[in-house]
Amino acid sequence: MFKKKIFLFLMIVAVSVSLLSSVSFTNQEEDISGSFAVRASIDSTNSSTDIVRTVASIKVEALTDSIALSVEKEVDRASKDIYAAYLKAEEERKTAEEAARQAEAASIVKEEARKAESKAGSGSSGGPGLSGIEAEILHLINSTRAQHGLSQLVLDQSLINIARARCHCMISNNYFSHYAPDGSTFFNLLRNNGISWTNAGENLGNATPANYGTPGAFLNAWMKSPSHRDNMLRSNYRMVGVGIIDGGGRRVVTTIFLN
Repeated sequence: MFKKKIFLFLMIVAVSVSLLSSVSFTNQEEDISGSFAVRASIDSTNSSTDIVRTVASIKVEALTDSIALSVEKEVDRASKDIYAAYLKAEEERKTAEEAARQAEAASIVKEEARKAESKAGSGSSGGPGLSGIEAEILHLINSTRAQHGLSQLVLDQSLINIARARCHCMISNNYFSHYAPDGSTFFNLLRNNGISWTNAGENLGNATPANYGTPGAFLNAWMKSPSHRDNMLRSNYRMVGVGIIDGGGRRVVTTIFLN
């Protein structure tokens, strides 16, 4: 009887322990499940935040690219406007300079005409409008033409003025060429002074020092140059202008032929 009671007691204890273990395991399982649910919720929140940040970053980059493109287009447009304004200003400057050069050339021609008229009125040697050395050059040219059976060239005061203006330009601007620094030639002076022609030519001479530039020296140099020789001996030329200017330690002569 006593053994039965002990056995029954042990059975009760065993059942109780079993129940307690079951409750403890269930509680642990619930704790683990709860912990997992909370962690999953946290991970999910972090993942959403990262996605939002990534999308925001993409939008910012896209906006930045758009702004940069817009600025680049605006800078390009402004650069083109500035360059166009620069070209226009340069064209206006060149036009103004050309007008000033033409006005200066015309003024020089008028001044030379005034001087020539003054010399002619005072009975200066060498004929109308010519200095002594200019007249000597004309004499040598006409003598050479006569030797080749050609007619004499007739002096023209407008051509004298233009020839002197060409010499003055070369002395003042320190060059020696059929082309002025601005690219113009004696043809421009002819047109600016209302002179028409069918054929025209120009002979130039330069001597340094000036006293080397004798009429004979200039004539000999021209005769040795085929193009200058052709100008002096062209049969269809009828008029001539001779100009000589000394300056800067040198002498420059210009002879213009016209028909």
